[in-house]
Amino acid sequence: ALVSSIYTNQVSPLSLEVGSRLAYAYYLEFGTVKIKRRPSWMPAVEANRDKFIRLIEEGLRRAMA
Repeated sequence: ALVSSIYTNQVSPLSLEVGSRLAYAYYLEFGTVKIKRRPSWMPAVEANRDKFIRLIEEGLRRAMA
């Protein structure tokens, strides 16, 4: 359910919003007093940080050419 709830929304030409439509997605990521955290977003960001930066740099280079 979490994976299928993910959405993207292009806010501006250089800004993209990524989120989940599930109200409990935040609690899964960060936990609560009663629920142990089960992060998925932050590990995915960290695992793809270099690729993400490279894609942004390539896009900026193309936009400036």
